[in-house]
Amino acid sequence: MDVRLPDSEEGSALEKDHIPQAKQGAWGQIGRVFFAPSSAFDFLAEHHNWLPPFLISGAIGMIASLLSISAVFKVQAAVMQRIMADRPEAQQPASTLNAVQSLQHVVTYGTAVVGPWLLPLFVSLVAAFILGLVSLTGKDGIPFRRLYGIAMWATLPAGVTSAILQSVWLVTVPTESALADGGHLNATLTLLTPALSHSSWTFRILWSANLFTIWTAVLIAIGYFALSRRSALRATLAALAYWVLASGYGLYGLAQVDKVVK
Repeated sequence: MDVRLPDSEEGSALEKDHIPQAKQGAWGQIGRVFFAPSSAFDFLAEHHNWLPPFLISGAIGMIASLLSISAVFKVQAAVMQRIMADRPEAQQPASTLNAVQSLQHVVTYGTAVVGPWLLPLFVSLVAAFILGLVSLTGKDGIPFRRLYGIAMWATLPAGVTSAILQSVWLVTVPTESALADGGHLNATLTLLTPALSHSSWTFRILWSANLFTIWTAVLIAIGYFALSRRSALRATLAALAYWVLASGYGLYGLAQVDKVVK
């Protein structure tokens, strides 16, 4: 069931709220997305510039990655030592190992610099695609550029928070499991049951309760709700679709990481 407000009544309320918000700038809007998302997305539905959240998310993610890169190098070195110990036949001359390690460092640095910029673009594209499919189920007729703008803002808070927590997690606990789990497991219900095996269904269900994914899904619902002029049913559908897709991809990734670690 869709809930809609009369255009005149809604427009009057939004115009009054837009005047102070327009003076806050990008940082003010980011604060509102964190702490007053409903009001923020009412404004962003009409001012859907995706560049500010992209620049801020990419910059913070890159800084966080570079700050934790020494911890990543420690983990990589530990993994290499373990492989050499477990597989004596894989022993290589010191010069070869040094060359491999140097290449590994270059790739890691490149990933730390470029990855944080590409990730929000990709995640927002997926979220906008979901919003576009949901929009087709009704008569909202929302242009893709507006959907992409809302998606970029909706994925910002969880993306930034996750990057910071992952950096702190790696610096504090530079282990293989920390590199694999990063800032994800410390934001899920699996903290309550740390002894669970990653392959158990209980663990997988709890892992799907990742607070970052839920947070983004809720913001996507709020954003689409504002963008579609109060279409509650499709906003909920968009949130559920994003959560299912993100959780499924996360569980698949976790299974692949477990194979490597084992």
